[in-house]
Amino acid sequence: MIAATHTKTFIRCPHCDGDEFPVDHILNGTWKRSFGPWYCDTCGGSFRGTKDDVGQIDLELLDERKVQTLDLLVLQPQAKPVYFVLRGMRFEGPKFDGYPDNKEFFYEEHSCPTNWLRNIQTLIHDDDDDPHGLIEFVRSIESTPELLERDDMREAFPEAFSNDQKGGA
Repeated sequence: MIAATHTKTFIRCPHCDGDEFPVDHILNGTWKRSFGPWYCDTCGGSFRGTKDDVGQIDLELLDERKVQTLDLLVLQPQAKPVYFVLRGMRFEGPKFDGYPDNKEFFYEEHSCPTNWLRNIQTLIHDDDDDPHGLIEFVRSIESTPELLERDDMREAFPEAFSNDQKGGA
């Protein structure tokens, strides 16, 4: 086997030089219009750009900002079950021969749903695979790095931990 080298072209955030934004799809010769606004996850700054006729990208810094938030949602008790279709995995090969698939243990006991909810492919409720309105917005707070480092969100969202929950919002 021979190793292959692939070069990718990025724009670094023009506000903070933090995030990288891939631009190969813009530079490949087919892009004819402007792009953006794009928002930096590091500083929240935004910019847009255009590709000129010789393949140079011109950037315009914008005053708009993205503010990271934590949003509390609630899934109220349902008369019918809610199903989640996830992008899962299993392992094959001699090392894994003799081991059961053990998905039930993985999902029900071994892992926190926080670890696999990002892999949701589809959510199904009452024969509807696009159930708008099933999950309700409760409230939003501005996110901070200190808040994201916490394992416990009781202080940020006490209503979600209340013993006398009235079903959310």
